[in-house]
Amino acid sequence: MDAPARKIKSGCKNNMNSNLLIPLMLLATMIGALLVLALPRCDNDRTAGMLAFFVSLVPLALGVLMATHFNYQDGGQWQEVFNAAWIPQLGIRFSVGIDAISLWLTLLTVVVTPLCILDGIGKVRHRHNEFYFWMLLMYFGLIGMFCATDVMLFYLFFEFTLIPMFFLIGIWGGAERRRAAGKFFLYAFTGSVFVLASLIYLAWVHDAKFGTVSFSLNALYKAGQSLSLGQQCLVFAGLLIGFAIKVPLFPVHTWLPLALSESPTPAAVMMATFKLGAYGLIRFALPMLPLAVERLTPLLAVLCIISILYAALVSWVQKDMKKLIAYSLVSHLGLCVLAMLALTTTGLTGSVMIMINQGLTVAALLLIIGMIQQRYGTRNLKDVSGLFLRLPALGFFAGFFVIATVAVPGLNGFISELLSLVGTYVSGGSHGGQLGPFYAIPAALGMIFGALYMLYWLGKVFFGPLEEPVLDSSAASAPVAVPPRDLNFREWLVLAPLAVLVLILGIYPNPLLRSLDPAVREIRAPDVAVEMSGPAGHPSEMVLSARHKLLVKRSPQVVAASMR
Repeated sequence: MDAPARKIKSGCKNNMNSNLLIPLMLLATMIGALLVLALPRCDNDRTAGMLAFFVSLVPLALGVLMATHFNYQDGGQWQEVFNAAWIPQLGIRFSVGIDAISLWLTLLTVVVTPLCILDGIGKVRHRHNEFYFWMLLMYFGLIGMFCATDVMLFYLFFEFTLIPMFFLIGIWGGAERRRAAGKFFLYAFTGSVFVLASLIYLAWVHDAKFGTVSFSLNALYKAGQSLSLGQQCLVFAGLLIGFAIKVPLFPVHTWLPLALSESPTPAAVMMATFKLGAYGLIRFALPMLPLAVERLTPLLAVLCIISILYAALVSWVQKDMKKLIAYSLVSHLGLCVLAMLALTTTGLTGSVMIMINQGLTVAALLLIIGMIQQRYGTRNLKDVSGLFLRLPALGFFAGFFVIATVAVPGLNGFISELLSLVGTYVSGGSHGGQLGPFYAIPAALGMIFGALYMLYWLGKVFFGPLEEPVLDSSAASAPVAVPPRDLNFREWLVLAPLAVLVLILGIYPNPLLRSLDPAVREIRAPDVAVEMSGPAGHPSEMVLSARHKLLVKRSPQVVAASMR
């Protein structure tokens, strides 16, 4: 059976105990979900919510332990690997591990999810046990997806996350929750079918050309790189459809504004924070199919530019705060994928940084909007103004996270957007890739638009004359006729850790950047040998040519060695 695509580090820091960390994270989350579901039903959600919160801290503790074991000098190698036979007849193994990209996205998951659960305590009105059960199952699926090193195992976790989100939207969502849940599931499931078909085809190719059925990363890298240009484009199209829906990119983005606006706040945060589609593209599509990436990059880059500019302009006219954030997310993720397609070290690093940093800031902004909606019963921009006079602490956090989102130096958004734009600008020539200033300049314009609409939102909601909805306690659905209070202790606990992380990653991102560099280099030039030979124009020679264009700018000796 094929090993993972990169060497598995072993040694004193990766003993048997540490190799069990990821399975223990998954096991603790699943057992906790079942315990929450088994609790006696009660009229409030605090018992189920607190149990779910404490359960969610177990993967956080294990994730911190995993981070201390991680060898950051070799961030491009798979570490903390647990590999066991699962379905040997189909070449499927239960294989999990982390490189630097997976590590940081897993840490993002184990930090944000407990805060989502903590924020939900006291806000869930019915079926409390089931709500936290589905939240923990979503947690389980996300951890598994980011850590899977067997591609079919990744797909199963990727598909599994649809189920909890469908129920969270459909049961606890807003007035249009059923329509939102149905549209979300239809889009996501349709895309997943294309991803599955592409992965099965690659496994079949590996069996036909190399004699074994396997879904390991190494096997599918070899299978994908051995295909001709036309075959790679066909497979890439299948992966792109599935992952672009989950990013989402224009024109398959229309499910997100409705789903995000109708979701309960904790579910909306989990939907927006974790970039499943972008991760799928950078982990699988780019390194597996270099010929297709090279050929289709200009077309896909145009779609990214449209996503950036179109979504930014649509955000500007939104009155629903959640929909404003949804279109803002589409715009920023357009930049994330554009930087990825630049195929430069700087661009790919910026793309991963957007996944991490945008995850923190968008989570905080959605939590803040949820707190406004809880106090006033509305998230319409026309209904509120000048809330800083009433809610100064909430206004401070809103201003802080908006400043981070618009990429002010000193906060985390700045380094993400700077790397992404610079990586796109220098793409081409000796840097690799084939984009350049023609794509970077309109992307930068989109980021300027983003700063304008986010500052407009901040000024409209928190500054100016105080305007609040009419507090009429006679209506059952109306807010109570008592002026709302500022942040309580639990809400401080939710927002303060996010603010600290935003500040740390803005002031001192260097450790994160250093750890990502070897992982990004592996994405650009995966160390996989395609054992095929033939005359000029044979797929193997074409693959090597495409890999050469993805290589980091190195000395001639290193480049020559990498092409052997």
